[in-house]
Amino acid sequence: MRRLVVALCLLLCVPQLAMGQNDDDDAAQLVDIQRLIDANFPDIEIALIRGKLIPLAAVIMADNSMGAVEPGNASRGSGVAELKEALSIGALRGTYKAIAVFSDTLITQPGGGQVHAIAVHAEHTLDDFAYLFFYPYERKGKNIIFQESFGDTVAQEVYKP
Repeated sequence: MRRLVVALCLLLCVPQLAMGQNDDDDAAQLVDIQRLIDANFPDIEIALIRGKLIPLAAVIMADNSMGAVEPGNASRGSGVAELKEALSIGALRGTYKAIAVFSDTLITQPGGGQVHAIAVHAEHTLDDFAYLFFYPYERKGKNIIFQESFGDTVAQEVYKP
């Protein structure tokens, strides 16, 4: 379900991708970002069930292998900014092909009211923009129930122009 929602959101959020500009690169970017999300969501769900998600980052290396980056002091609340700064060094050196930073946040839903959501900030070396996805969720006992996800493009923070 997440795969379909992300793929549709990517196509709807980024009109130039839907219009077929350089389809091979576009398809590769979407596949890479989807790989990062799919590979990390099981661990994110487990962390939420256990009580708390500490911000984490996943990367696809230049050789297509996958890895993870953890902030030094995420427990003190600076994890997301620290992760993005650490990632920018490797991204600008060409070490990473794609990155995704996952964090737990509060968002305001379109109808009002705040809910918890997993925020995913994703960037690819072939893009000049970033993706920001939100996966709202609620706790039902020991279960995490995800609601409909949404996202948009935003300015790059890791692959800074």
